[in-house]
Order: sequence, then structure tokens, then C-alpha cells
Amino acid sequence: MAQFLVAGWIQMIIAVIALAGIFLGAISFMYPDHSIELYQLLMHIFNWDVRPINYYGELKRTKIFGAVMFVISVAILIILFRPELVVPAS
Repeated sequence: MAQFLVAGWIQMIIAVIALAGIFLGAISFMYPDHSIELYQLLMHIFNWDVRPINYYGELKRTKIFGAVMFVISVAILIILFRPELVVPAS
């Protein structure tokens, strides 16, 4: 019984991480400039000055990676809660 409780906790932790990935991926896709500014702000806390060399190229890459993060996070949730949709039953 304790083994199933641990598996449930791990499943919930992975689900929370996947939901955060969905949120951050959507934000990065819809507002790539805000995502870049957030990264610059976080690096400023550590006394780093980070600026993209090609700002428009960075916006495009951030948008692409945001979409990829969103799709991967949705796939993780599907595999986590509905594995029969992905892996056929034996």
C-alpha cells in the first residue's frame, strides 16, 4: 500500500512540473519578449548582464522553444494520466 502512495506523490509532482511547463511554454510562445525580459531579470539578480546579440532571432527561437515546451508538457500529462492512449495494452 505504501508503494502506491509514493507512486501517487511522484505522479502529482510530475504533474505539477508538467503544468508549470505548459504555463511557461504558452507564455514564451505568446509573449517571447516578456520571457526574455524575465530571464534578464533573473540573471541580473546574480549580477550578470545578459543581452541577445540578435534580438529578433532570439524572439523567434524563444517562440519556437515555448511551443516545444508546451507540446512536451502536454505529452507528459497524457502519458502520466492516460497511458493507454499512447502505449497499447498487452
